[in-house]
Order: sequence, then C-alpha cells, then structure tokens
Amino acid sequence: EINKTISDMRTEVRDDTNAGNVEERQDLFNEVLRRHMMGLDYRTNAWSRAVSRIMAGTSAWLLLTSLGYHINNATQPWVMSLPFMAGEHGFGRSTAALTKAYADIAPALKDFRISSGDVGTLPADVRAEVQELMDSGAIMINLDSIMGRWGGTSDGAVTGSVRGALRVMNKVAQSVEAVNRLATAVAAVRLAKERGQDAVAFARDVISRTHGEYADWNAPRFMRTPTTRLMTQFRKFQVIQASLFIRMAHDAMSGESKEARYAATKSLLFSLAAMGAVGGLVGMPGFTTISFLVGALSGLGGDDDKPPVDLEQSWRESVGDSFGGQILTRGMPYALGYDVSGRIGAGQMFSILPFTDLSVSRDGVEKAVFGLAGASASVTANAAEGIKMASEGQMWKGLERMVPKGAADLSKAWRLSTKGETNARGDVVLSADEIDTMDAIMQGIGLPGTVTSERSRAAGLKYKIEQFYKARAQSLQREYTEAVRAGDSATAAEVRAAWANTQKAREEMGLKRQPVSTLMRAAAAQKRRERDTLNGLQFKRDNKKLVEKLTGAEDDGEGEDD
Repeated sequence: EINKTISDMRTEVRDDTNAGNVEERQDLFNEVLRRHMMGLDYRTNAWSRAVSRIMAGTSAWLLLTSLGYHINNATQPWVMSLPFMAGEHGFGRSTAALTKAYADIAPALKDFRISSGDVGTLPADVRAEVQELMDSGAIMINLDSIMGRWGGTSDGAVTGSVRGALRVMNKVAQSVEAVNRLATAVAAVRLAKERGQDAVAFARDVISRTHGEYADWNAPRFMRTPTTRLMTQFRKFQVIQASLFIRMAHDAMSGESKEARYAATKSLLFSLAAMGAVGGLVGMPGFTTISFLVGALSGLGGDDDKPPVDLEQSWRESVGDSFGGQILTRGMPYALGYDVSGRIGAGQMFSILPFTDLSVSRDGVEKAVFGLAGASASVTANAAEGIKMASEGQMWKGLERMVPKGAADLSKAWRLSTKGETNARGDVVLSADEIDTMDAIMQGIGLPGTVTSERSRAAGLKYKIEQFYKARAQSLQREYTEAVRAGDSATAAEVRAAWANTQKAREEMGLKRQPVSTLMRAAAAQKRRERDTLNGLQFKRDNKKLVEKLTGAEDDGEGEDD
C-alpha cells in the first residue's frame, strides 16, 4: 500500500493538471521520499541505544515527575485547538462543542487510559468517525521519539525498577495526550457534521495542526540522527506551534478562496487572543526572540549610557502594575497568582535557545553551549551548579538542583513556606510571611507563583542593569587612564564629559551617582598597581609576604596598599 502511494505520487508529480509547477512538486516528492527512506534505514548501535536512554532519563527528570507539566499539557485543546476551530465554526459553538466533548469522553476515562475498545462508550453520533481516526493513529500516539525509551530486557533489580518507573510515567504523559486528542476529535467531528463537511478530514486536520505529529517521519531530517535527536529533544512542540501560526498567517493572506482567507484570519486572531489570555505580551508568538532583537538593536543605537531595552519592563512601565496591567503583561493566570506565561504561551516559539539567558560574556557563552547541547546537558549543568551551591553552604538549594523536577518543586515549596526565599549570601529577601499558601501550593505542583516569579524576573533585570553600568565605568576608567598616560588632555576631558553623562543616566535609572573622583583616581591606581609588582606578580599589603615567598624576591621596603 505504501509503495502504491509513492508510485501514485510520482505520477502526480508529472501531471500538468495539478497545482504548482513540476519543479515544486518534484522537490516536495523528493523530501517525502527521503524521509520515507530514512524510516526504512533502521539501524541500532550502542550510541543510539544510549541516546534513547539518556532522553528517557531526561524526560523523567525535567518533565514527567512534575504535575505542572501534565496540567500545562492538558490545556492544549483550549489554547490551540479551540481558537483554530473557532475561525471556521465560531467561538461560542466551538467552546460548547469542546465542553460537551469532555463530558462525553468521561466514560472512556474510567481508568485514565484510552484504547480502541473505549470508542464503544462514546455517543453514537461520533463513534464511527472517532474509530476511523483511532485506526489511522491520529489519537493514540507513541511519544518515544521525543521522550526516549529505556528499552532492554535486563532483569537486574535497578535496571528493571528504572525501566518500570519510566514506563509508568510515559503512560501518564501518553494518556494526557490521548485525552487531548480524543476531546478535540469529538468536538471537531460534531462541528463538521453540523456544517455537512467531511468530519473525519476536518478532525484529522485540526488534530494534525494543533496537536502535531510526533512520529520521526514528521521531523526535519537533520533532527533524526541519534546525536541531533538528543540535541533537539523537546523542540518538536516549537516546530508544531510555529507551523500552526505560520500556516494560519499564510492562509489568511493567500487562502484558496475569500471564505478560506476569512476563516484563517479569524483562527489567527482567536489564537493570538488565547495566547494573550494565558500569557499576556510575554505569551505572544515569538516574544522572546523579538525582545532579544529589540535589546540588541537598541544597544547599537549610539547611546552608550543606557542599557539595552528590556521589552517587558518597558511595557510594564507603560501599562502599569494594576490587575489589568498584569493581565496585559503576563496573562490572566499571572494576575490570579501563578505564572504560566512562559510555559503555555507562544513566546518561546522561535527561540533557538528558549530557556537560556544569552549575554556576551564567558558565562553567556557557556550557557549557550549547554543550551545547544540539548535538554540532557542542562541536567548535567544543574547538577554541577547544585554541587557548587552545596559546597558554598547552600545545601538545601543545592540539593534541589540535583533531584528530579517534581521533587525539587515540592522541596522548594516547603522551603519557601518555612524559610522564605534567600539570595546567594543567605540573606532572606522574601520572608515566609510574604509567600502566601497558594503561592507555595502552586510552586509545589510546578506552577511558579506570581510572588516568586516576579522576584526572580526583577532580580535578573537588576543584575543586568548593574553589570551594564559596572562595565561602562570600567571602560571609561581604562580610556581615561590611557589618555593620562599619553598626556592627551583633550581625550581626558572628553572622557570626563562622558562620565558625567553616564552618571546622569545612572540616576535616571535609579542608581546612585559615582563621583568624578572615582574616574580620576583610576590613573593613580594603575601607577600603584604597576609599582607594587614583584617578578610579574602584583601584591597588596595583606599578601606581599606571600608574593615574596612565591617569587623569591627580596623585600625592598617599597609598596603601598592599593
């Protein structure tokens, strides 16, 4: 049957009565054929088996142990499928159909597992169509391509226990996905039948576009080798989400008919509204990428005294921090007490490194390398950070970095509710009294509360601004020192003027001015540092004896404290 389909496709490529030109059809056919051939070229070796196990462990560590992940995943029919169907069938009718669908599939969920045998419990008006969708693999899918699989047949106690635990966690994830697809299918079938449309075709299209195809054949070929599978784990949803919005935008502008363009436009607008409702501005498609580009371009604008623009902060200052302002910034859930703007929204849709804070520094490069290496590398990085934190006395926080996310969420919730939030020095920055019960509960299930989320955002932005002005001051001090050394009074005067402008900008930002003496002392400080040097090692009063000991130098009685 597959070979016949391929043969028919090859014939259709050369049929001049079909849409498009022969070259375009040939390119599409070649891509389909290459993907098909990759599926036939099944090879397994030690590395591919190791990759599958690493992916399985990573899935459990970062996602499957977290209740918040499953809750977020369960919202997909409401934030992606519903808006898409509403474009053609209206928001009210689509909402009613999806709500009724959940009630109708309840008997099939008696054991929270769905199988083809459960179709018989569905209402008669959708039973045949859902059975056809079920038989075609549109509802019951295998998530091994993204979650990995432990595999093996070893009966060892440890290996068997790990394999069994991962199997249970994978079944939970697959059950949530199946419920999403089944509810969407029932709703889509009913809506299509009311309009006299091909119900199976419409439901299959809705499921394919809004829930995606996770099979290997639907991934770009570069993502299908063992190494690239590991590096791009969990990225398929980004591709699915981006494809949905791009296709809606394309159909809105270039649909085959006026009616199709109108329906696509409505679907796009409803989808944008849904992203705004759950994530505000931060949940809008591509927000993270747009924010990064705005910040980067603002840094090229010639104003060296202002830090790069933070798009979210600028927006907050415009709309305010009222209940309505919070909705506009991070969505309704944020205003009600918990932050899902970066989890359910589409803000990370186009991000190459969705959860990496990029910066031009050694630390930023290291984070980028780990980000490109994939989710499994982040587990290693977190463990290393946890060990470092524990060695520095932050034992509780360090351990949270080294355990699965579900356990870390529960631990952090208990810590926040009993000890409050502390910084790296151990200072309490949010007391336990400032963190309400709901905030702690949401943290425990993996949905960060607004209080802790806002503290983390503000702390990160504060650090960036302070680092910007620290680097700016160091740059001006270097320029001034070089000008003084060269006897260039004109340049020294320009630097002093630039220093004054920077201080004005600091003050506008809310930072205290630095006196001009801080700049002017830089040249004298360099002279002292160069003088207080023995055999290439600089010293201060408190370590001069050590430097003399290490270099074998004689104490000449010179040298002053820096």
